[in-house]
This record gives sequence, C-alpha cells and structure tokens, in this order.
Amino acid sequence: MICLIYLMRSDYMLLGIIIVIIGFSCLLENLGISINWGILVSLLLILSCFYLILRDKKITFWSIILFIIGMWNLLLNLNVVTLEFSGILWPILLVLTGISIIFNKLKLKNIRRNEKENKTLVFNGIFSGCVEKIINEDVQEIKVRAIFGGVELDLTNLKITENLNIHVYSIFGGVDLLLSDDYNIVVSSTSIFGGVENKHNSKEEKNKKNININIINIFGGTDLK
Repeated sequence: MICLIYLMRSDYMLLGIIIVIIGFSCLLENLGISINWGILVSLLLILSCFYLILRDKKITFWSIILFIIGMWNLLLNLNVVTLEFSGILWPILLVLTGISIIFNKLKLKNIRRNEKENKTLVFNGIFSGCVEKIINEDVQEIKVRAIFGGVELDLTNLKITENLNIHVYSIFGGVDLLLSDDYNIVVSSTSIFGGVENKHNSKEEKNKKNININIINIFGGTDLK
C-alpha cells in the first residue's frame, strides 16, 4: 500500500500503465490463462524502480525500497528464499534511519561552508536537499556532494575574477547547477550507473573566464542548465 501511494504521487503515467497491466492480467485469468500474481507484482515493482531511476536520473530512498521489496518477493515466489520480506523490512528501515541520524550528528546535512581564506564554498546534501543561490561571491573553488540526497545551486549571478573549479560528487543522489552565460563551461565527467545532462548553451569565447566542472556520478546524476 505504501508503494502504491508513492507511485500515485510520483507519476500518474506509471500508475496508469500498472493499472492497465493488472487489468489485462485479470482479463487473461478470466479467460482461463493462469497468472502468477506474486511474480507479476514483483516484476512491476522492479520495473517501476528502474523507471523512477531513469526518470529522475538518481537513486532515491523509495526507489531502493521498491527494488528490495520487488526483488525479495520475486525470489520468494521462485522459491529461491524462504524468509518472508516482513522479517527483513524493519531491520533495513532501522539501518537506513540509523545512517541518516549519524550523518545528521556529524553535521553533514545541508551544510554550506565558506572558507574565505582560500575562496572555497562547500555544499553537502546528505539524505536531504540543499538549495542555494550564490550572488556576487568571488570564489576559486566549489565542492558539491550529494549522497542519497540532492543539491541545487544557482550560479547565474556569480561573479568571478579568476577561473573557477567546481567538483561534483553525486552518489545515489542528484545535482542541479544553474550556470551563467558569462563564462566558458568546461566539463569533464566519470559516471558509473549514472549520467550527466548538459543543457547549457554558452558559446566559448577567449575573453571569458572558465568554469571547470569535474563530475563523478555513482548511481547518481548531474544536470547543467
């Protein structure tokens, strides 16, 4: 039921497709064709998980839960495992909750730190979101970390006198960077089960300062706008 509520809030098209598949399966069963509902529901949950990951370009808490529930129920219906999922659900939730509390205790949640001595800004979105707009700050380096969370930075009003280096680390999370057309954008990236979408249309000009963006995505995504 929780998964269904989440899908309803996430994507009506996805929910509609699932309802059509279930309705078609009911029709087949009424026509005498046997349907294994346990396997069908498990596959729907797993496919929904991958759909949400591809749509959002990041792995979220709910996509992980959908995958775990779907995969475990699939293995259960295939007689690969015998332990009911309810036996591992609460321990998994406790572990994830504990990890979240630990990160909060370490003050890694929604941190914005300005190290003026070396002109560095640091933004962390750990198990949560961080939204910031930088205005007229002369910086040389920006570090962005999104771990099971998201970071959105508006850099359209950023003023720099030297080339700027931005380091992005997205691990099971997502990063959105809104960039100005006043600078050359130079991107280098490494992605493992993730990706970078560059929607920024700035033209390179010799008289412009460079914003060098180094991106590492692991089960995460970064959008440049």
